[in-house]
Amino acid sequence: MTTTSVRRHAELALAELDLDRLALPGLAIAALASGLLIYHLTRGSSFSPDDWIWIDTRRGDSVGTFLSPYNGHLSLVPIAIYRLMFALFGIGSFAPYRVLLLVIASAAGVVLFEYSRHRIGAFCALLVTTLLLFLGPGWNDIMQPFQIAWLLAVAAGVLALSLLDRRRTATDVSACVLILISLSSTSVGVALAVGIAVDVALSRRRWRDAWIVAVPLALYAGWAVHYHPSEIHLSALTSAPINLVQTTTAGVAGLLGLSGVTPADVTGVSLTFGVPLLAFAVAAVILRTASGLHYTRCLSLAAALVTFSLLTTLVRYFQSPFSSRYMYVTCVLVALIAVELASGITVSRRAQAALGALTVIVVVANIAVLRSGGSSFRQAGAQTDATLGAVQLDRGRVDPRTPLTQLPLYPITVVTAGQYLTAAHALGSPADTTEQLLHAGPAAQASADAQLTADGDIALVPATAAVAGSGAPAVVSAAGGTVARSGGCATFTPAASSSSGATSTITVRVSAGAIRISTGRAPATIAARRFAPSFAALGTVRARGAAVVSVRGDAAPEPWYIQLATVAGIRACRAGAG
Repeated sequence: MTTTSVRRHAELALAELDLDRLALPGLAIAALASGLLIYHLTRGSSFSPDDWIWIDTRRGDSVGTFLSPYNGHLSLVPIAIYRLMFALFGIGSFAPYRVLLLVIASAAGVVLFEYSRHRIGAFCALLVTTLLLFLGPGWNDIMQPFQIAWLLAVAAGVLALSLLDRRRTATDVSACVLILISLSSTSVGVALAVGIAVDVALSRRRWRDAWIVAVPLALYAGWAVHYHPSEIHLSALTSAPINLVQTTTAGVAGLLGLSGVTPADVTGVSLTFGVPLLAFAVAAVILRTASGLHYTRCLSLAAALVTFSLLTTLVRYFQSPFSSRYMYVTCVLVALIAVELASGITVSRRAQAALGALTVIVVVANIAVLRSGGSSFRQAGAQTDATLGAVQLDRGRVDPRTPLTQLPLYPITVVTAGQYLTAAHALGSPADTTEQLLHAGPAAQASADAQLTADGDIALVPATAAVAGSGAPAVVSAAGGTVARSGGCATFTPAASSSSGATSTITVRVSAGAIRISTGRAPATIAARRFAPSFAALGTVRARGAAVVSVRGDAAPEPWYIQLATVAGIRACRAGAG
C-alpha cells in the first residue's frame, strides 16, 4: 500500500469518526487522570496556615463563625464544608481534604464542559475543559484544598450563566441561588455577579428580571456593611489599565501552556508569549464582531474579567495579577470568552484532530508546572508535620503562647502552640511521630529542631541563671584538639597546629539538664541539633566568659548534640561544677 493510499484511508477514517461521541468518556478519563496526577503530586502535603486559622477559629457555633470575613472574603460555603469535614474525618489525615478538592475540581470541570458543549460542540468543549483540569499556572487552586472557595465561586457563577440561557422561572431561581453561593464562597463572586448582571441587562432588557442578580447582591451588600469595612484603595486606580492588560495576557498564555511559571517565579514568560497572543485575540474579537457575532455573553464575561482585575488592583487582600490563585479565575474567563468567539464555527475533523494534538502538548507542558507546585506543597507539608510533631513532644510543657515559627508563611500567619494543641485534642493531628521525625528529610528535621528551640527545649542562658544539674556531658567528638576529663567537666584544648586561628570544635551529648560553658582567650560559637543532620546556631559566649546551655526533657528519648566552636580552649561542665 502506497503512502498516498495510507493517508487517504486515514483521512476517510477520521472523517467517519464522530469525535463528539467520544467527548463524555474522554471527559471522565481527563477528570480521572487529572485527579490521580494531582493526588500523587500532593502526597505528603498537609494543612496550610490558612487551614490552621480555620481549624482554630471556625469551630464554634455562633453566627460570626460562619459570617465573619476571612482575609476580606465572605467564606460561608467553604467554612460550612470544612465544618462537615471536621465532623466526619477530623484532621488526623490530610487525605480526605485532598479528595474533597479533586471532587470539587472535577465538578467544576463538568460545569465548564456543559457550558461549552452547547456552543462549540462536545469534542471541542472536552479540549477546553482538559486545559483547565490540567491548568499549570492555576496550581494553587487545583492542588490546595483550602482553595475550594475559588473553585466553588467560579463553578457556581458559570453554572448560573448556563441556567440563564434557558429563560425559565425555575432556572432563573436556581441561577439566583448559585450567584449567592458564588458570593458566599469568596469575593471572586463579586466579579462574576457583575458579569451576570451585565448579561441579564443586555439579554433580558426588562426590569422584572433584575431580581436574579439584585437579591444575592443585596444580601452580600448587607453582609459587607455589617461585617466588612471598605478596603478599597482608590489611589491604585491609575494602575488598573496596565493590570488589566497583564491579567488578560497572563490568562491567554497560561491557558495555552506558555506561562513558564513556577511557585518561585509567578510571572515566568507570560508576558513574552502573552502579548502577541493577546494581540491575536483582539484581532479575532474584531473579526468575529464584524461577521455578526451575537456578543452579549462576550461582553458579560469581559465585564467579569475587568471587575476581577479591578479588584486585584484596588482591594488590599488581592495581590499580584500573576498569582496562581488568581490565574485560575483569569484563565477560566479567557477560555469562556474564546468559547463564545468560536460559537457557531464549524470545525472540520482534521482541525479537531489538530486541536486535540495541541491540547496534549499543552497538557504535557502544564504537567511540568504542576510537578513544581506539587514539590512546593510536599516541602511545606513535611515542614508543617515536623513542626507539629515537635510541639506534640512538648505538650504539657510548652507555653501555649509560643508561636509555631516553622509553619509556612510565619509570621504573616501566626498559630500558637496553645491553639494547635487545643485543636489536636478535639480533632486529632497530622503531626509526625518521633519515628517519622527520625526518618524525615533534612529540611523537615531542621524545622522540628527549630520549633523545639522556639519552645524553649534548649536555650543558651547567662551563667548566673538558676538551672538544674546533670551528669558530666558526654563528649561525642572533638576536631582539631584534645579533650581532658576531670570530675564533671570536659576541657578542650586546640592542637598546636590550630594555634594559627583555625576553628576547632567539640561536640557533647545532653538528654536533659544543663551544662556550663567557659571560654578562654577567644569567644565560642554554640550550635545544637537533635533530629537534623546539621547544627543550628544558639548563640555566642564572649572570650573569658561563661554561659549555660539548658536542655529540657520531653516525650522523645533522643538527646541534643551541642557543638562548641572556638579558636582557643573551652570547658564544658555539668551545671554547678568547675
